[in-house]
Amino acid sequence: MKLIHNDYRRSFYLLLSSQLFAILGNGISRFSIVWWITTAYHSGIITSFQMIAATLPGIILGPLLGPLIDKLSRKNILLFCNVSNLIILFCLWVLFNFSSVNLITLTLYGFIASSLLSMQQPALISSCSSMILEQKKGKLAGLQELLNALGMVFSPIIAGYLIVVLKIQQILFLNLSFFMLAVVLLVFTNVPKKEFGKEDHNHFLSEHIVMLYEGFQFIKKRKLLKALLLLFFIVNICCAVQPILPLYVTNDLLKGPVTLAHLELSLGIGLIIGSILNALLIIRKEKEKVILFSLIVCALIEMGLGLFVDVSWSTLLIGFFGFVLPFINATSTSIWLEVVPNHLQGRVFSIRTTFAQMGIPIGFLLGGAIADITNASIVFISGGLLLLLTAIFFKLSGSLRTLNIESQKRIQETL
Repeated sequence: MKLIHNDYRRSFYLLLSSQLFAILGNGISRFSIVWWITTAYHSGIITSFQMIAATLPGIILGPLLGPLIDKLSRKNILLFCNVSNLIILFCLWVLFNFSSVNLITLTLYGFIASSLLSMQQPALISSCSSMILEQKKGKLAGLQELLNALGMVFSPIIAGYLIVVLKIQQILFLNLSFFMLAVVLLVFTNVPKKEFGKEDHNHFLSEHIVMLYEGFQFIKKRKLLKALLLLFFIVNICCAVQPILPLYVTNDLLKGPVTLAHLELSLGIGLIIGSILNALLIIRKEKEKVILFSLIVCALIEMGLGLFVDVSWSTLLIGFFGFVLPFINATSTSIWLEVVPNHLQGRVFSIRTTFAQMGIPIGFLLGGAIADITNASIVFISGGLLLLLTAIFFKLSGSLRTLNIESQKRIQETL
């Protein structure tokens, strides 16, 4: 079944391949650095603050950078992000070689990487959306989840085994090749873009503010989108599974990096299977039930991770957790793709990312503090319980019952 415009079929797959290599580079770096910090400091608070520093800049800068994605060449934005990642990773490699790395330099690295990611993610999804047939945009959300899942499968297992045989600076040097491949593939990609007009140069700041305001207004007028923002703000507080995993492995399971790699591999495999199934099944109706039921399942799994502290049980549960996640994320993303016109997606998706992900640093901080006071298992039990109560609240309040109505308005509305 036809999915992509004929003129962009080759470019679409080149773009996805480029992003896959970028995800692998980021994933291996993230895994290696988090493990280095975990083994060096053995503190949930320190690990959490590092992750907050690597997340907060992107959340703050997202809305400010969003309008640029709707005005500038999206290909150039993606090239800039990947080349910049290549440069900062090289600098980090040099610092590790000269034993000059510390929490300050790692925080700075995370700050820059997060800022680049706040541009890269909306630019990528907006670029892909412009190549997809209008009636098939629901499948793009599943493909995006599949791409991220592939990176999550290969990144941890590669990094986990590399940590055993190589030093971190050698691992970071190998990562440079992934970003090089991402840049080369992007060079040969043709991405649809809106050209800058002369009037845009003369009134750049005012145009930028107006575009950002239009994005806010678009969300403000739609109760469904506001409900989704609140829901995923809370979900991102509760689902602190990955940030706590290193402490869970070292302190609760009493294992090493290979076990952490296997857990993340299981998570990634679950994500792949769930993403493929989600991409094949375009869910057009009852999206509210899909999201809320999946949240309840994730809540029970997260509580299970805290109650059954065993490698085999943890591997099985976290794999199932990964399987369910795409039904939450992809279904939500498909709603936004259907409701938001393509020319507004850069600014709207950046605002969405910012507000929804504001819960992430809160989850990191609470999770790290609880893990230090008690253990990682308590973090999972508490997060799962809060997630369960959130799903029940949204179900009883009926906040998401307008899903199908809102998605149908997309075809009829103009600003």
